[in-house]
Amino acid sequence: MVLGELNNIFQTYIKLMDQIDNEDLVDALQSVIIMHKEHIPPHAVNLVQRLTEAFCRMCTSSENQGAEGDSTMAAVSTLTTINNIIEVCKDDNTIIS
Repeated sequence: MVLGELNNIFQTYIKLMDQIDNEDLVDALQSVIIMHKEHIPPHAVNLVQRLTEAFCRMCTSSENQGAEGDSTMAAVSTLTTINNIIEVCKDDNTIIS
């Protein structure tokens, strides 16, 4: 049931991340990715693009908050999530072509 809704789940997380810079939110997305890692490759490119956009926005926000703000911690979690997606998909030749 969840597998058929993964794209919707990912889109919901991304929309929330566009509104809230929160480390726990990014960590929750990362947990979904890890739990369903075998189903991530079809979503990987879009997820990495959207997470990269969120990271850039968070970096701009963190400049205004200082080094210990929510945006800074969320940005670090976003990089970790991108890294996990890359790790999950590194052997999938359809993505890196």
